[in-house]
Amino acid sequence: TPQSGGSKSFSFDTGKYTPPMHPTSAVSSRKIIQMEKETSELKERNDLLNRELEACHEREAEVQSTLEETEARHRASRMKLESEGMARENEIRDHLSQKVLGLE
Repeated sequence: TPQSGGSKSFSFDTGKYTPPMHPTSAVSSRKIIQMEKETSELKERNDLLNRELEACHEREAEVQSTLEETEARHRASRMKLESEGMARENEIRDHLSQKVLGLE
């Protein structure tokens, strides 16, 4: 603006604000440049953390899938053992019943 001793401009090529160039804006200009740099660094860090988070979610999904498969196999194995145990128990009961009937 004319009263501040300079003009403000925005570059559509870089998408950055160019502060006015007068003595009182020198500190502001440095501060803006520093803040733009920090913003850029934070964006890069955020992007990195987002990629790491996505990789963690993928690993979590893989582990969850493996866990579910393992639990299913374990349940099937346990049910098979229980079924075999009950069948054996029935066989023994039938055998003993036949022996008792033979003694009568």
